[in-house]
Amino acid sequence: MNDIRIIAWREFLQYIRTRGFILTLFFIPAWFILGGVVQQLVAETTSVRYFAVVDESGSFAAAIDRTLEADRQRAIFEGLVAWARANVDIAALSRHAPAVAKLLNQDGGDPATIARFVAAGGAGAVVAAVVPDLRPGAADFVPPRANLLRIDPSPDIVAAAKAHDRSALLPVLKGETPVATADGRVPLFALAVIPADFSATAPGFEYWCENQTDPVVQDFLRRALADELRLQTAAELGLAPASIHRLLDATVTVDRFNPSNAAGNGAVSQDDILRIVLPFGIALLLLVAILSISSMLLMAVIEEKSSRVIEMILASTSAERVMAGKLIGAAGAALILMAGWILGGGGAASLLTHSSPGGIVAALVRAHAFGDMPAVAICFVCGLAIHTTIFLGVGAMARSFQEAQSYLGPLLFILFAPIGFVTVVFNEPNGALATLLSFSPLHAPFFLMMRLPNSPPPIGTALAFLWMIVCTVAIVRLMIWGFVSNILRSEPSPGWRMLGHRLARIWRRPA
Repeated sequence: MNDIRIIAWREFLQYIRTRGFILTLFFIPAWFILGGVVQQLVAETTSVRYFAVVDESGSFAAAIDRTLEADRQRAIFEGLVAWARANVDIAALSRHAPAVAKLLNQDGGDPATIARFVAAGGAGAVVAAVVPDLRPGAADFVPPRANLLRIDPSPDIVAAAKAHDRSALLPVLKGETPVATADGRVPLFALAVIPADFSATAPGFEYWCENQTDPVVQDFLRRALADELRLQTAAELGLAPASIHRLLDATVTVDRFNPSNAAGNGAVSQDDILRIVLPFGIALLLLVAILSISSMLLMAVIEEKSSRVIEMILASTSAERVMAGKLIGAAGAALILMAGWILGGGGAASLLTHSSPGGIVAALVRAHAFGDMPAVAICFVCGLAIHTTIFLGVGAMARSFQEAQSYLGPLLFILFAPIGFVTVVFNEPNGALATLLSFSPLHAPFFLMMRLPNSPPPIGTALAFLWMIVCTVAIVRLMIWGFVSNILRSEPSPGWRMLGHRLARIWRRPA
């Protein structure tokens, strides 16, 4: 066993000392942090889109302003909810100010929620109510900036819009001629012209904008005008204003329950969603780790063959022990990668959400996510064993990097083509396709891992796990035979005709 330990330690150090391994180790956490920072920078640096409206009908400018204010309050409420989740002890808030806690748990897309938020005093009143329950080191709440602002156009712009004077509107909409406002001169992003006969029977308006690929202002105007047309139509039918708003603001809320959830009498919480996402993320990380480690494993075997180092190693030990040492070293490097990614990703999530690592672990405990870990570990070991031994076998068969590359393309396609069904399995974890993929010899570890939190049928799942273990043992034994048989081979690979003759001789050979 000493020679296996020496080979495994050598392979392990060879992998973890490479620049590629170190860069790959920091890639996932850096990607999380970079993605969060970039998203935050985009939100903070997105320029305000100033637009003007020429309302020839005189009936819709006020409606546009009301919709702007409603959207502004909705954005503030959603930002406040996100801030509270990261900085407020919600359990203490529920005891201290249950009405505020209940409000922060409401759907921001419901107009009634925004109405209650405004009636309660808006962000100022809510922030004052949660101050006693702020976590230590909590950040101050900063309301999000408005991304849309309506300005009053000058008479020259109004005249140019009515006359369709493109040459006069072009410098204004390109930002070359800023428009004067109470806050100074600003560039005009878009201009809307609402005709005098604008109504439900003639619902068309003109939209002038130099940037036609950004639909934010256009979509907002269409929504605001459509809502006002519905209000006017309902009023024409004799409905009272209060009844009209009740009709148009009616929404449906969903309280989700899962009979498999023991906690909360089946209620589905954010912790339950976390439990579903965790094995899914681990499966994808395992796939990336296998790609990283297996490619290095393949190249190392080919390099040792081409430099004849493998012959010196085999002079003092057996090919089986060499393969075992390489597998153990590669598995150790893969474990370091996975641990680094999971811990780094958790740290990045804690940093970006301003929550403690203990809070994330507590959420996983509440979701009973660690109950799936033994089965996840079995899938991890089987997936790693299957794919690393296959790459070792291919490396032993190839005589050069060029020959290995000719094997690598079809091999990668066979191994990873079904990953394209990940979305289908995620949406229908107990469907026919997901069940079928759970019995795929090469892909069962990934798909079984993804299905675990969704309570798959016990008997089918047990059979799939048994089949996965049997296939893992069979593939590993086959790859060991291929590695031992080909590690010292230097002659060209047999062609298809030669392989056919060999198979025919084996078939005709008497037992």
